[in-house]
Amino acid sequence: MYNLKTSAKIVMDSLIDGLRVTTFEVSFPRFILPELNTHRVFSRNSASSRARSIKRTFAEVMESPFYPHPFTKNQKGMSGQFVDDELQEEAQQYWLQARDSAVLSALDLLVGQAKRKELIGDKVEDYESVIQAYSMHEDSPSIHKQHLNRLLEPFMYHTAIITASMWDNFFKLRIADDAQPEIHELAILMKEAFDASKPVERDWHLPYMDYDEVSMWDIKRSAASCASVSYKSPSEINDAAVERIFTSMFEEFHMSPFEHQALSPNKLDELLEIMDWKLADKPENLDLHGNLSKGIVQLRKVMEHLEK
Repeated sequence: MYNLKTSAKIVMDSLIDGLRVTTFEVSFPRFILPELNTHRVFSRNSASSRARSIKRTFAEVMESPFYPHPFTKNQKGMSGQFVDDELQEEAQQYWLQARDSAVLSALDLLVGQAKRKELIGDKVEDYESVIQAYSMHEDSPSIHKQHLNRLLEPFMYHTAIITASMWDNFFKLRIADDAQPEIHELAILMKEAFDASKPVERDWHLPYMDYDEVSMWDIKRSAASCASVSYKSPSEINDAAVERIFTSMFEEFHMSPFEHQALSPNKLDELLEIMDWKLADKPENLDLHGNLSKGIVQLRKVMEHLEK
């Protein structure tokens, strides 16, 4: 294993009418997110640099930053040989110096360079003193976190929820010897978990929920939990937030968190009854599987075809 914080766990693994649907919660270096996003059969929600608090972002990149481990040697082509221990230590120091510089620049965007130097000088390890002293006032740049946090992304780990029913191409491409080492590692961990997991035969796939009979609350909480990963762990969401998050997503048409919930076509009428919804057309005239295998109903596609 290259990076200790890279991880993959299966949240729910279902067999719906013989078709497998799997939801992962994964952690990986932030800079490989674009590579994951090229896989269009994936439904995903992930941590947002716009939504994460400044305090939390600074703490993570200072206390447990990402750095390549090991680095690779420069050569022609898209990959290189791993460096030896001595060069690894040297490269790691340079990388963390860049982290320190980025943190100081981000603090300058928050309070101004003069104020930052007055408070901590260049002692980046004392960053908390700047955050504690920060207040929005005319003399402070007070740049919003949606910009400020971007400076720190190369040093972040990233959490994402991924649901899919077609995995072969991802595993083939990302476990290849010439894949980026960081996504290669993630794909191996995901494949190991995937192969070790035994999907459960069920009619409903509702990540983060444990249920016998499905209720409106189960559906809402599953979607709200998947959405909450943008700023906190799904396990941290409280009951009071579920209705607010679900209603906000539904009314503002933030639809991606509804891609993780799936069901058998035989349960479509039950879903419509539970949610008090009506389709705008007959189900046989609609594409309801989305980016999942045909023969599975995806909640998002149902919502997109509701009667207005």
